[in-house]
Amino acid sequence: MGFIGHVDMTALGKREMGARDFIWLAALGTAARGPATLEDICHAIDVITLGQWLPVGELVMASVDEMSRGGHLQPAAGPEPRLRPTRRGRETLSMLLTQQLAR
Repeated sequence: MGFIGHVDMTALGKREMGARDFIWLAALGTAARGPATLEDICHAIDVITLGQWLPVGELVMASVDEMSRGGHLQPAAGPEPRLRPTRRGRETLSMLLTQQLAR
């Protein structure tokens, strides 16, 4: 299993999505629909997986922090802390949406 933040782009079609990739997909997808809070992202993961899998909060927070530091997410204006995708984040989301799933 790979991780989108650390993969050679030419190898994308040859790898399976890992747990962190799914977190990135949920976070970027949620933020692309509108500025999102960490709670919104966790709720999206719960809905997408039908409650069958929910990563620990620390893993979600670490992934969101990594996306922010890597220029995939940025703060959105507003009264409470929310995130929105950058251009790079939208490109990553597009790549994640084209990945084949093993199951």
